[in-house]
Amino acid sequence: AVMSSPSRPLTPFRQLLPQDQKLWYLRNFDLFQGLAPEEIERLDHRTYMRKVPPSGYVYLVRENRPRVYLLKEGYVEIGYRDGEGREIAFDLLGPGAIFGTIGIGQSSESFARAVTEALICVMDEADFEALLKRHPALALRVVRCLKEQLQALEHRVQDSLSRDVRSRIARLLLSLREKFGPDRPIPLTHQEIANLVGCARETASQCLSELKKQGVVAYHRGRIRVLAPHRLQALADTFTAKPAPDP
Repeated sequence: AVMSSPSRPLTPFRQLLPQDQKLWYLRNFDLFQGLAPEEIERLDHRTYMRKVPPSGYVYLVRENRPRVYLLKEGYVEIGYRDGEGREIAFDLLGPGAIFGTIGIGQSSESFARAVTEALICVMDEADFEALLKRHPALALRVVRCLKEQLQALEHRVQDSLSRDVRSRIARLLLSLREKFGPDRPIPLTHQEIANLVGCARETASQCLSELKKQGVVAYHRGRIRVLAPHRLQALADTFTAKPAPDP
């Protein structure tokens, strides 16, 4: 559920004073394109910025106050904890994404964690709902955004039930390349890849090492580049089906 990052800044960001940076981001956030200047200024007063370090949690398990998060810079993985306390990620979000804890029950084991340093704008539930009531067209954009996140979760579950690890990794890398753009490296470690496809880190490392030797991908310090997308697509399409469980 990622919307593209702003492409037409009003003023070079580096020239702005610190107190103006949040307003600049709000004006250039794709989700808010078309809102009147006075609405953007109202958002500026009702939100605050938060910087999350790599591996830091944006939210973690049973957050009491529902909030909405607007991802301005960096990458965040979202997922949940299973019954044994293991964290299972199901999507990677990039600049322009919207996510949050609205609608998550108090017993939920959900989490969002920064993969890289992330700059996030935080909004309370009441302010977000009031914004959507004032702008129904904005509500439709949010629905489409959240629908894409649900589809990502469904795809991960389906793949984990029917595909082998190599195919799952290939499909994941292709989907993230399409989401973030072919020229942007995918900011994931081997462990984070393993979390997203549902396998052990050693298994993910072995598969990635084979893909690197074959010249399909390159990786260095938590950055992965797809060098041969057509070959990676062939690997995604050719897979060993997982055996069905015994009745």
